[in-house]
Amino acid sequence: MNLALRIQKLSWYASRLAAMSPGEVLHRLREHRRKTQLSSWRDGWTPFEGADLRRFDDFSFLRERLTCLPCSAVDAWLTDPSHLGRRWHCSYPLQGAGNENFWHFDPVSRQSWPGIEAGPFEANVRMTSAKPHETRPYGDVKYVWEPNRLQVFLPLSAHAAKGSDGAVADIVEITDSWMRANPPFRGVNWFSGIEIAIRICSIFLAASVCNEHSTRKKMAALVFAHAHWLEQMPSLYSSANNHRVAEGLGLFLAGFLLPDNEKARGWSSEGQRILESECLLQILEDGVGAEQSPAYQAFTMELIGFGAFVAQKTGQPFSAAVIERLERGARFLSALQSCNGDVPAIGDDDEGRLLTDPASPEPLYVASVCKMIAALCGATDIISHKPGYAREVLIGCRDGDCSDHPDCLMQFPSGGYTVLRETMGARRIHLVFDHGPLGYLTLAAHGHSDALAIWLSVDGVPFFADAGTWLYHSGEKMREEIRRSQFHNTLSLPDLSQSEPSAAFSWRNKANAKLEGTSRLLAGDWRIAASHDGYLKRKGIVHCRSIERRTAGFAVIDQLKGASRATAVELSFLCGENVMAEHSGKKIWLRSVNDRSDAISLWLTAPAGFTAKIFESEAHPDFAFASTGFGQRKDAVRIVLKGNFGEDRIETLIQLSEDVV
Repeated sequence: MNLALRIQKLSWYASRLAAMSPGEVLHRLREHRRKTQLSSWRDGWTPFEGADLRRFDDFSFLRERLTCLPCSAVDAWLTDPSHLGRRWHCSYPLQGAGNENFWHFDPVSRQSWPGIEAGPFEANVRMTSAKPHETRPYGDVKYVWEPNRLQVFLPLSAHAAKGSDGAVADIVEITDSWMRANPPFRGVNWFSGIEIAIRICSIFLAASVCNEHSTRKKMAALVFAHAHWLEQMPSLYSSANNHRVAEGLGLFLAGFLLPDNEKARGWSSEGQRILESECLLQILEDGVGAEQSPAYQAFTMELIGFGAFVAQKTGQPFSAAVIERLERGARFLSALQSCNGDVPAIGDDDEGRLLTDPASPEPLYVASVCKMIAALCGATDIISHKPGYAREVLIGCRDGDCSDHPDCLMQFPSGGYTVLRETMGARRIHLVFDHGPLGYLTLAAHGHSDALAIWLSVDGVPFFADAGTWLYHSGEKMREEIRRSQFHNTLSLPDLSQSEPSAAFSWRNKANAKLEGTSRLLAGDWRIAASHDGYLKRKGIVHCRSIERRTAGFAVIDQLKGASRATAVELSFLCGENVMAEHSGKKIWLRSVNDRSDAISLWLTAPAGFTAKIFESEAHPDFAFASTGFGQRKDAVRIVLKGNFGEDRIETLIQLSEDVV
């Protein structure tokens, strides 16, 4: 290992240790011992053979729902698969093709990750490097893990439930190929509990349509080994986020699949306990996801929701408190949806899904989970778009028209969001204001430094958007930059972020934000005020921001309490991908450019004495862009207002063009 990689590895461990309690340090030492034991495993599948899956008849409730899924073009997709926007340019190992290298192949780096020749933890999936060709030969492990989730089993199971023998044969061949290439605890596909848990769910779906005895025996061994891993390697302490929820679902489903296995008898109850307890921890009382990411909240709710669906169908329903908390979560996700059904890209999003057809893209994933949970809870009054994805059909969502939210101001005090919907002239305004915590637990792993940021859409067009996620470990320096406040629609000090990242999933310091108050003024006007202390220790400054209704729009008002003299600041506004900006005198004119017949336009007026600069992707590719999916970037426009001020208030006006109000 070269010096640069050694330093980076030590830096990563230092940042993790800084976030650990003494109890977690002891847990990590024990975890290291268990990792060593798993890495020394050489007995293959033999110790897990002999287990039996639950009776085929017990899956009738699932087969019934699978027959309702629309048929996808899965056969064609199997010959040219794609995940996360990347094509593999090789087919799944089917019909005796014997292409076991597929399971470790990275389509971006064109390299193969460690497989049967290595232990699960030998490849360091977390390291980043400024020179990946020298110190990082593999790439981003997510591209390998995605097909190894075996989520192709969902559309294949749907075809099999409708009587396709070919789909059953494909499931059998894929299962055999995966087991040959990935014997227990060998290779990178045994590294992560969340990947293992999602694979159990995929096998759960396949087990409902595969009735041949020898195949079911193989699936039983596969589930047994996976659940054994989950039992040995729980994600606890600072790692107990959505990973812990997935592990709970994996154990819950494994216990159902192996009811007669002595070791598995406690998995079902333990898995249900984890799902129920984590639901009440990771979805706050007001319905906001504790990880401060709508995408991860939807993923967490999908995991819990599917567990609740299976529990309900098998006579061991989840508690009323859990169902109620899921409903509150769906109401929050509903509030975040624009009139087109999309949501702001707040925090991280790695495009994680559970019940998904990989052959069919899901741009409205959050709305889909919202609809799924609303159906599960019987909350017919929750307003949400219904994309009609597989999970909704599987749970039993009913068809129906999607109405839009009425004008309202909604506040979520625990999670820290205010959502405003208002009709201005002929336009529908959807404004989201962030005054919540950085993220969940000591790591706040999936939060971004976006305190007091705003997101704005007009008639469903995102005018002020978010840069998104881009990449995780292989994102290198850009991973840290895109999490800093300079990349969000808020105020920053030059070269200082409110919260400073220390590694890909941890922070050196954390800003604490709070809602100061909301008031209704005369003639329907309103005011929302909040603050954060991210600069207090370093500069003695508290950033305060309020948003006030004004004629044909609103004002964003900033103040630096405690500033003894004028301080240089930057106000950033990232435009949505279909929005252009240009100078017009002392103002900036923003307009939508898409296939709409009526273009939408706004005026942005900088505070007095501030300069306004427009950054475009062509000249500033690492600053003016939006990530529309994991590893995907699109051109965007970023507006930066620069100036100096102290405790005096400054005002940025955002107004609809006069011709529409």
